[in-house]
Amino acid sequence: MKKMLIYIILSIFLLSTQCERNDIYHNDIIIKNNSSNIISVSPCFTFPDTTINCPPLYYNVEDGGEYCFHERYGWEPRLSNIYFQLFILDPSVVNSTPCDTIKKYKMYIKRHQLSVDDLNRMNWIITYP
Repeated sequence: MKKMLIYIILSIFLLSTQCERNDIYHNDIIIKNNSSNIISVSPCFTFPDTTINCPPLYYNVEDGGEYCFHERYGWEPRLSNIYFQLFILDPSVVNSTPCDTIKKYKMYIKRHQLSVDDLNRMNWIITYP
């Protein structure tokens, strides 16, 4: 009887800790840098505020390289009522300018504001330039 109880408890534990399969959502948004310069990218999820976050969170993308924003449970649920915003900046500006100045003077190269439909049309790949 004890063994049966242990097997039942163990089975319940194992079933409750299994990873959720995600075959219906996209897990990655890929940033492709097709330029000959390094760029810094900063995601933002603060819609309707369309300004860059301070303190900023930046990722450098090498010239000709890629960066992947991964969302474990899929981007569609996370972006259901908001936009994915991506700021592309010059790394020298990021390293030498305070964030509030970047924000105030909009010192970014480009800003993307994309819905799930936009990302679907782009095949979940954002290219620069």
